This record gives sequence, structure tokens and C-alpha cells, in this order.
Amino acid sequence: MPEDIPPARNVNKLVGIGLLLLAWIPLLPIYGTLRHDGIGDVFDWPAIFYGMLAVALLMVGAALNLLFSPQRVGAEVFFKPGGFDVEVRAFFRRTRTHRVAWEDVDEVVLVEAPRGGDLLAFRLNHEAAIREGLIQPSTRPDAPKALVRREVRLPAKLTGVSLDTARSRFENSAAQSGFRLVRAFSLNLLVYVRKVWRVEPA
Repeated sequence: MPEDIPPARNVNKLVGIGLLLLAWIPLLPIYGTLRHDGIGDVFDWPAIFYGMLAVALLMVGAALNLLFSPQRVGAEVFFKPGGFDVEVRAFFRRTRTHRVAWEDVDEVVLVEAPRGGDLLAFRLNHEAAIREGLIQPSTRPDAPKALVRREVRLPAKLTGVSLDTARSRFENSAAQSGFRLVRAFSLNLLVYVRKVWRVEPA
């Protein structure tokens, strides 16, 4: 089996440091006021200053919580004979685990997009998509792809390997399971790349 795909590391630290840096934005006018007028006029501040101070304190508190707590977010892939398991843990969503068999995958989609939008997606057949809770049982099998999301998505930013490395490991897994990836579509707009492979028996 290919080597499993680990989750991204240091996510908590990066987000925590980012929040600490952003906390300075609402604090700048308060700092300027204190430097100019001193602390004696603190009770004469406009109400908006208190709001900005509260926002800054919340950001600092959230940052410290992230910096000193175990990392929760991430995405992992565990390869197994005939398929793989995808576990995705996001900040504000419950953990989702999808158990995918290659025989249930119609297409593999690779997307390279700005602002951390890179991902791999596995479009399942109708029955598997219902089983994994991606669509409702009442959804028509011939519903347009653009309107029905039957994809298990793996955000690259939550994994500990590059997008190309991940794709290579999935291709190896498919080959060991008796399937091959056949290029079906390719779009390259410089800042946005989309590639699609059909999954076929080898």
C-alpha cells in the first residue's frame, strides 16, 4: 500500500501567530490615543474604542488558546486494499470520515486555485454518494454534476504533503487495486487549473 497521507503540521501555531498580528489593527488607534493623551482620559474615550479593545482582547485570547492547545484541524488519508479512508477535521465543522472503495469512484478531480483552494476530489457513483451522506436518497442519478455534489474532497492545505505527492499516492493505490486513471479533461487558466481523470478497470 502507498504511504498514508498525514495531516498538516503547525496549523495552530500559524493561525495563532496570525491572530496576534491582526490584533494590533484594532489596538493601533488605542495605542496612539494613550501615547498622546495618557491613561487619564480613558473614561472619556468614544464607545467605539471600547469595542475595538474588546475585539483585540478576543483575538489575543483565541490566539493564545490555539498556541497552547493540541492541534485539531487537519486531513488524513489511510490507504487500504481496494480503497482508502479520508478523515477531515476543520475548525468549525464536525469531523467527517469517508470510506471510499475505488470501484465506487467515477472520477478524480484535481484543482489548483488561489488562496489555498488546492484540492483533490473523488466523485462517487450514485449509490456510494448516498451511503456516504453526500446526497439524499431522493436525488436523481442523472442530476447535473454542477448541481449535485457527489465528491469526497481533500483540501491540500490540511494535509502534510504536496498536491502532486498526494495525487501520485492515490494513483498508486488505484493501480494496486486494479484500476487506472484516464485523463478526461484539463483546463489551465494560469491562476486556476482543473484536471479530471476517469477511473477505469486496469
